Amino acid sequence: MTTFYESVDFRVKKKLLIYKPMQKSFNAVGKIILLLLFNLMTLIHIMLTLEKLNLINDRYLSAQHPLKISLRTTFIIYN
Repeated sequence: MTTFYESVDFRVKKKLLIYKPMQKSFNAVGKIILLLLFNLMTLIHIMLTLEKLNLINDRYLSAQHPLKISLRTTFIIYN
């Protein structure tokens, strides 16, 4: 016959075994999302630097081009 503490310990271990793989998958998804966000911010930072140094062709920075709109909004957010 098991004591009360042993049965509680078994229940806790059983719950941990159920939730642990799910927690690992959430951690992996979170790391991937953070990595993608970091890469996006690095790319935007490079584009802003190139724009400040006038190394980007004016064709890509025309008013109709979507990149120019995103650079303008990002520049406002940065400043």
